[in-house]
Amino acid sequence: MARPSQGWWLKLANILGFLLFTASSLYTKFTDKDRVGAPVDTYLSPAPWFFDTWYCINALFFGMVMYQYSPSGSTIIVEVLGWKVPFLFVLNALCGTGYAFHKVHLFRLLAFAVLCLCAVIVSELYGSLRTGPEPVTWLDALLIRVPLSMYHAFITVIFFSAALGVIGADTSNNAGILTKLFVLVVLFFLQSAAAAYVFFGNVDVVGAFVISLGIFAIFQHQKGSTFIRWSAFVLQGTSQALLAQRDAPNGTDEEATPLVQ
Repeated sequence: MARPSQGWWLKLANILGFLLFTASSLYTKFTDKDRVGAPVDTYLSPAPWFFDTWYCINALFFGMVMYQYSPSGSTIIVEVLGWKVPFLFVLNALCGTGYAFHKVHLFRLLAFAVLCLCAVIVSELYGSLRTGPEPVTWLDALLIRVPLSMYHAFITVIFFSAALGVIGADTSNNAGILTKLFVLVVLFFLQSAAAAYVFFGNVDVVGAFVISLGIFAIFQHQKGSTFIRWSAFVLQGTSQALLAQRDAPNGTDEEATPLVQ
């Protein structure tokens, strides 16, 4: 359990980290810089509208920073999540800054390295929530679980596009057999991840929906390769079918399980 003085320092760090996080997002938005993880158009790049998810995540993180001053929020944010939250905010700001100058190859490599660190940190945060106790209140779910779930799902989608951009496998070159095979494996992985969000651990329909939305955005954006485009369409349809199956009533009240836990 964190000492009171540590709690106050952590809450202050969350505020300062969130300000950096927001400043980076606004800089990208209003200076028309390239989006985090997507400076190069690859065969896994989603449609531009998918990145609007980021601003919803940002708004929910603002709610989290405010909610940390409530008894329930303080217990989860300070004692369970700890210093990984402000660390994630700072890393994300550094990642956004690096991608803003992606035309310098060194900056692109450094930004991708930081993106990998962001993926590791948010996976640890997300895992601690999914394997932990269920939220006590709906605010616990909305302001703590939902933003981390959306962030985890979002970064899962864009990570592989960023990886292709780093190795130079972009849409300026025709997709070869290896590129198509890699994209198919990634799309299958994303579809499997969406299923895992729904059927394993605490149910997470929000994260599954974001990944499913990302696969659909890839389908909509990828018009240069018929194989990749329709592979994304089929797997996105599979994800939607799994969500619909999870949402369908099971016949009895005892068998029914809530969608948000």
